[in-house]
Amino acid sequence: MTREMLLASRLVDADRAHAVGAVLDVVPAEDLTGTVDELVAGVLRASGVTLRATKAQLLARADGIEHPPADDDRRLAEVYGGPDFAEGVRAFLAKEKPRFG
Repeated sequence: MTREMLLASRLVDADRAHAVGAVLDVVPAEDLTGTVDELVAGVLRASGVTLRATKAQLLARADGIEHPPADDDRRLAEVYGGPDFAEGVRAFLAKEKPRFG
């Protein structure tokens, strides 16, 4: 859809953009600030290490790479062998919210 929009100078409405996954949500204007605040709060609660690894893997897929990025093993070791993972497991078992560094 992005290619269509850029190459054919076509605009799409919010409902179509949402239907194809180009936008996360469609909300009334009066709910926008609260919705964005919730989204940002969720990102801020997440592990930065895990978010960076996930972003790298998603970008590799977006680039059409059929195999994992060259540094994928190092990145996964950093995620699953690092302090954020240990904190996530600890918090899950304790039924607490994790506190990532």
